[in-house]
Amino acid sequence: MDTFLEFGWCDPNSATLALLQLNLNRASVLKGTFKQLAAVDPRDFKRPLVVFFDENYEIDNVYKKDFFHEVFHELLSAESGMFMFNDSQTLAWFSSKASHEDERFYLFGVLCGLALYNHMIVYLPFPLVLFKKLLGMRPSLDDLKEFSPIVGKSMQCILDEYTDEDLEYMCFSMPWDETEVALDPENPEKQLTSENKQEFVDAFVNHAFNASVEIAFAEFRRGFFQVCDRDLVRLFKPKELQEILVGKDFHDWEKLKQVPSMALCILSCVNYR
Repeated sequence: MDTFLEFGWCDPNSATLALLQLNLNRASVLKGTFKQLAAVDPRDFKRPLVVFFDENYEIDNVYKKDFFHEVFHELLSAESGMFMFNDSQTLAWFSSKASHEDERFYLFGVLCGLALYNHMIVYLPFPLVLFKKLLGMRPSLDDLKEFSPIVGKSMQCILDEYTDEDLEYMCFSMPWDETEVALDPENPEKQLTSENKQEFVDAFVNHAFNASVEIAFAEFRRGFFQVCDRDLVRLFKPKELQEILVGKDFHDWEKLKQVPSMALCILSCVNYR
């Protein structure tokens, strides 16, 4: 716990802090969560979170763990319509079909930020590219290989092995999220050749992880950084950030203490006044 306090995260057991309080019914956890978070002043997200169920006002950390378990599993169900899933149904990504103006993407980001801020482990079956994008890094073919190994390996095969003869009947289009996508909208019949196949692969990766979800991800990122300090989060590598949220312990705090800008990060993350 002391380590989290050193780096500006809250201590949910502190009696000196005001609280971010959610009063929920177990029969409608996600609906109630969205309604209440949407009404919260964003400054209050930096208060320690307490959750009460069904008018039971006993403060118990178990309730908070139950809350994050239930809300993330419901959010990431197929019924929410917010996400697509890979062929093995093991990884999720933002659906290109969802209404990108949907406030739920912003609130999903807030929930991820609250989980990190309150050092809670959550169900977040996303590929590493989610955390790369939060840290301002560009997606790559390796990210496609992680999310969809079959498609990713096919793209690699095009780069490594396909000749003009192999590419003769291929153009700049590919299926993604059950939709045929023109990767060059100004020239949808553009012929794929050995000279432009890197452009083709780059365009597909960009469509999958950037262009098709641009607004949805921007809302998610906005919500996440309403809670967590951007400069502090960027001290982590993508894998480290992923491990903190999904459950693997991160122990290399000494490395972070050596970062000169840490004092500024702590000042911007201090307990809510």
